[in-house]
Amino acid sequence: MKRLKIILIPVIMLAVSAGCRKEDAYINVQHEIILTEDSNDIKFDVSSNTQWKMTVSDPWFKVTPKRGSGNCRLRLVAERNNTGRERTSVMEFVSEGIMERVSVVQPAYEVSAEIEVPEHVVVEKGGTLAIPVLMNTSDWEYSLTGGEWLEEVSKTADELVFSLKPSVRFDESVPAILEITTPSDPYFYRKFELFPRNFFEFEVFADEVFDLGSAGQYEMNINTNIDWDYEIRNGAWMVEHSRTRNRLVFDSDASALVNPDVNAVLTFTNPDYANFSCSVEVRPVAPLTERKVDKSGCRVLKLSGDAGGDYDNVDVLFNDGWLIYWNNYNEFTEGDPDRSNGVGYKAFQLSLSQDYNKEHVRSFTIDAGKTCRLSKWVTHHYYMYHQNDPISYEIYAYAASDTPSGEWSDDWVKIGSYDCTGVYFELSGLANGTYCPILAEGDIISVDEADSVPARYYRFKMLKNGYSVYGWWNGAAGPDYSNSGWSIRRHYCSISEITLYEHMD
Repeated sequence: MKRLKIILIPVIMLAVSAGCRKEDAYINVQHEIILTEDSNDIKFDVSSNTQWKMTVSDPWFKVTPKRGSGNCRLRLVAERNNTGRERTSVMEFVSEGIMERVSVVQPAYEVSAEIEVPEHVVVEKGGTLAIPVLMNTSDWEYSLTGGEWLEEVSKTADELVFSLKPSVRFDESVPAILEITTPSDPYFYRKFELFPRNFFEFEVFADEVFDLGSAGQYEMNINTNIDWDYEIRNGAWMVEHSRTRNRLVFDSDASALVNPDVNAVLTFTNPDYANFSCSVEVRPVAPLTERKVDKSGCRVLKLSGDAGGDYDNVDVLFNDGWLIYWNNYNEFTEGDPDRSNGVGYKAFQLSLSQDYNKEHVRSFTIDAGKTCRLSKWVTHHYYMYHQNDPISYEIYAYAASDTPSGEWSDDWVKIGSYDCTGVYFELSGLANGTYCPILAEGDIISVDEADSVPARYYRFKMLKNGYSVYGWWNGAAGPDYSNSGWSIRRHYCSISEITLYEHMD
């Protein structure tokens, strides 16, 4: 009996020990969580038989709770992944002697977009360009470079609309650059090139010559889809007869032909289409009945009956250089805008010292260098028909065979006159630097062959200048002579060029 008791005791102790051993600790959780690239708010489960604590290696998301035991449901919140690359993090669940890791993966958010931008855009007045922008985000912006011919009309979540501005000059070979991005998604970027194309069509069908002696008309047939206007350079001999959108007809005025060797240039424009410009040259063909007097033999004389005072820059009166642009004091050769001679602020100037209230003559004399029968006297102004310009004047020829002494005798025969008093108002609305055909062609006094006088000496007599009509001192009641400075200024004369033409024998 005693032996048996000793054996049973260890057995009983083993049994008691086995029944009281603690269960192994565990944490059950999924090993990977893959999120969407957009915002996430998800739940996942953790079960355990021990108290655990959770930490995150890269906390770009929020998880609650961060402690627990038993069966727990956790909430994970992550914002849209705008980093432009996939991002990962690790959650570690730790308890006594055990640890479980859960990887969290979120791919980069990508903007999906369908943007239809045409490569070529026809720029028509009143036209629009609508660009559909179909994106999975409404938060987008654009920038435009070199696209002044595009003007935003509207921008919505799914469309960008521009109006087309053909009044802005553009180069068809240079595109406008349209760039689209999203501020909340800075890694989205698209670049588009938009090439402008002219809407207008314009063709002119006409002869290259106009026979002024045929008594016929000059017709220009025009194929176009826009309205137009035109100006003529060196074409005073072309007189408009009729005009429609598709046809322009001219009569001729041979007497207004100054130089038969210079072509008329017709330039067609439309201010609504800045790129539209079409020029056509027309060569005048007329019987040669006159020629320009050689200016190398011409000189200015101051005879006893002419104006007193200083005669300045007499050489430039016959240098074939004069002004052709409104308020642009640079000279051009023979009125040609492509032939600047680089000279500015030079003109023949005549300042008169006589008091206006006394009898006097405001004149100067030209020696033509030879006897000729004048057919045209052309005056090119310097101050655009105001201020010092001679806006009313007469031309005389010396009919005697001797050298004139300067007295105003019956030998001085009046052969023509000119009054351009109203021209200032006609031109004053021009923008500075505008080409001015009236300045380029000058005032033309024509002398019929039957009225011409064989003479070597010709006299210019100024009746009034700009100050006598447009001067600031000229009030409603007439000139006010209380300030003596006015009388000297109003006698001032400034001319850019004088050109003489003679009848041919």
